[in-house]
Amino acid sequence: ASPNIEVVDEITGHRFIGHEGLRQFVQYWLETFRDFQYDITNLIADDDGVAIEYVFQAWHVAEPSPSTEEIPPGARSIQSRSAAFFQMMDGKVTGYHLYYNPPQEFP
Repeated sequence: ASPNIEVVDEITGHRFIGHEGLRQFVQYWLETFRDFQYDITNLIADDDGVAIEYVFQAWHVAEPSPSTEEIPPGARSIQSRSAAFFQMMDGKVTGYHLYYNPPQEFP
């Protein structure tokens, strides 16, 4: 990833900047969804970017973390059709935009 990567969760509007922001974004997903899988349904790539359409399936088992107090504890299955778009420059990811269709029970 580029040192000034911008990660945008387009559904929530949250933005994460730089390597530290990317780390925070990934940490949130790993803490929230300990068991998950992505089933890629479509992938398009060239030198400027990558577009991925996928189905995200997870089992939410995390307790609320200090940064995500609104997440209720418990375990439940979640499935969401999603898409991610990565912007590339000089072989590094400079932008990552995440879109998903959050089910009602999505944390």
